Amino acid sequence: MKKIAKISSFIIIGALFFLAGFYIGFNNVPEVDKVYGISNIEKLPDSVSDADFDDFWKAWNLVNDKHQKAKKSLLRKKYGEQ
Repeated sequence: MKKIAKISSFIIIGALFFLAGFYIGFNNVPEVDKVYGISNIEKLPDSVSDADFDDFWKAWNLVNDKHQKAKKSLLRKKYGEQ
């Protein structure tokens, strides 16, 4: 019986430490960085839908065609050497 009480007390103490750390961590974040919700999501500006990626894809294809290590996997190209 003592073993069960000891284990359950460790679990309860661990949960209390976790919750206390979460509470302290959330309260120490500057108000500017806190996100409580998203508003005006239905009113996106018109410039968002007018994105033009032609120059990006031209550069991407040029790198794939001309670069000597173009045979690398797609993930290595995006994130660099691992």
